[in-house]
Amino acid sequence: MDSVLSQLQAHVWMWFALVAFIVLVVAWKFVMRLFGIVIIPDDSIGLVTKKFVLLGSHRELPAGKIIALKGEAGLQADTLAPGLKFGYWPWQYAVDITPFLVVPNGSIAAWGLDHDAAVKAMRSDEDVDGGVSGEVNTDAR
Repeated sequence: MDSVLSQLQAHVWMWFALVAFIVLVVAWKFVMRLFGIVIIPDDSIGLVTKKFVLLGSHRELPAGKIIALKGEAGLQADTLAPGLKFGYWPWQYAVDITPFLVVPNGSIAAWGLDHDAAVKAMRSDEDVDGGVSGEVNTDAR
């Protein structure tokens, strides 16, 4: 009995390595995400939401804006293309992986937009008589 116990103690590093290997095989996606690594599949896109900003002049989203253009906290304008991405720490970023819209050959995809409502929303200032006195926001990154 003592010889079996002494053999196990002599090879304790091997048991730790085996357990660590099994954990990595079972939970490799979680481990990679913990280290800020995100894998975007070929048929998908990554939508990034920044949870908070500690330093910098652009900490909060301006009033009336829904997409962060300058790195503010919120839904980011820049998306993640397919591939391996680094630096998206889980405590600061939430990455939603969304599949692309695929239109089969011989089909037409139609997408509608109320142009008048879109232009009115882009205006920064409007006169009482309906004319535009401010600039039109054309930053459509």
